[in-house]
Amino acid sequence: MPKNERLNPRQMKFVEGIDSGMSLADAYRKAGYKEGPGIYADASRLLRNGKVLAELDDRLFVSKRAAQQRFGKMQDGSTNVYVKILKMEPTEKDVQLLSLQQKIASDVFDRSGHKPPEQIEHSGEVGVNFLDVIMERKRQAEDE
Repeated sequence: MPKNERLNPRQMKFVEGIDSGMSLADAYRKAGYKEGPGIYADASRLLRNGKVLAELDDRLFVSKRAAQQRFGKMQDGSTNVYVKILKMEPTEKDVQLLSLQQKIASDVFDRSGHKPPEQIEHSGEVGVNFLDVIMERKRQAEDE
């Protein structure tokens, strides 16, 4: 059954009001239902209507899916930036880049549920390729 046939116009306005963030009573008023001393109970009763609940569930599902897609795109973009920074080769004196790489690596480990590497003191030509460390830990996790 098409969505617009499931609800009458007032029920649809009520759902739209709730979906836009209105309180139950405000959405009930906006939909054109009579206002009286039992408005909160009446709005609550309308909310429990099976058709109204089904429409709200549909809208919540669509909103949740859209939010997940937006977050996924944001995450892909930030991951690309992280990888570019991690691939940069710091010079001996490039302490800021090295510090940024350590912070990014730590953040990546934390978000993936892994313990970040212990703090490493760098001196001379000693360096750590954090991308290699991340990939090695990922391979180890997949093997387990």
